[in-house]
Amino acid sequence: MNILFFAYDFERGGIARHSREVAEGLGRLGHRVFVISDFKEGAAGLTGNEAFIPVSFPKRDLRSPSFWLDIVPMRSLTRKLSIEMMFLEALFPYGPMVLLLSKATGIPFSLIVHGAELFVEKLKTRLIVSQILGKAKSVICVSRFTRDSLLRRFPKSRMPVIIHPGTRPETFVPVANREFLLEKYGLGGKRVLLSVSRLVRRKGHAQVVKALPKVIEQVPEVVYLIAGSGPAAEELRALVRDMELGESVRFLGVVDEDKLVDLYAMCDVFVLPSMQTTDTESGSLRMEGFGIVYLEAGACGRPVVAGRSGGSVEAVVDGVTGILVDGEDPGQVGDAILRLLLDEQLAERLGRNGRGRIEREFSWDVIVRAIEREILA
Repeated sequence: MNILFFAYDFERGGIARHSREVAEGLGRLGHRVFVISDFKEGAAGLTGNEAFIPVSFPKRDLRSPSFWLDIVPMRSLTRKLSIEMMFLEALFPYGPMVLLLSKATGIPFSLIVHGAELFVEKLKTRLIVSQILGKAKSVICVSRFTRDSLLRRFPKSRMPVIIHPGTRPETFVPVANREFLLEKYGLGGKRVLLSVSRLVRRKGHAQVVKALPKVIEQVPEVVYLIAGSGPAAEELRALVRDMELGESVRFLGVVDEDKLVDLYAMCDVFVLPSMQTTDTESGSLRMEGFGIVYLEAGACGRPVVAGRSGGSVEAVVDGVTGILVDGEDPGQVGDAILRLLLDEQLAERLGRNGRGRIEREFSWDVIVRAIEREILA
């Protein structure tokens, strides 16, 4: 089948990884997948999969006149590529275009809903979302939290199914010699905390920084690694300076996958205490729809501290693969980190359970086949 795949992002972040894995996975299953995204770094070299064809197309704001003009070349593209199905990786920015294309061409579409995009407050935007969810051939939610939120806010939606995100247990693997990795990255003798995510307030980096003095009192050799970039970066750096924690916090920026696997494998605790926040401009709620990074850390056999919010409670099983905390409470964050740093048997057990759960339930091969069955049903 020829599938036109609209990706919110395809280069960095959790949704980008979800997009890439699903698009490439559908290609491996024999479909021709044409990915529409705004490839800022260029599409060349993104994949070696011959069934996968990147098509760069700019993201447009609904208020831009160009959005409506783009419908014409996009309709021509569907004819040229003999598209039989459209797949929407997130409701925005391409959702309104896909809705119009489907009405104009009769080509059905399916979509993934991650969670945060459901909490729009403007009436016009809510009406558009309602139409997209009602006209889709199938609606896939990444968590029970997302499904329940969708049905509560958009009861006329097509009935959604839950298909969790996945990871690659063959890539994200535990290592036998973590000390070697610590020396490789100049961290010999350190106890390592790690966060991997976009730097936005709801991810809870600030609460980890605020918890560090309490942790350092008992584990002075701890260092906190922050991988990622985003609008909260300068605010976090200022907090670290104000708290005089410069020796204990390192900002790594965006890291490539090879280094990312090393970071997961060598950390003592993966910590990302996500919480619910409100967008200052739109007033919309923001929270974690699921959290692929929790799966990646678990696949590497590392225990996790996560926020008890949104879909994180499905990505991390409290007391089994990690510890759930109130992400707004630095005291709880610090207590959970200390439990795992001071009780190595507990940390090893949670990490081992996390790895086993990934192998059983969260391989991308299994996830993509479930998505294929749903969108082709």
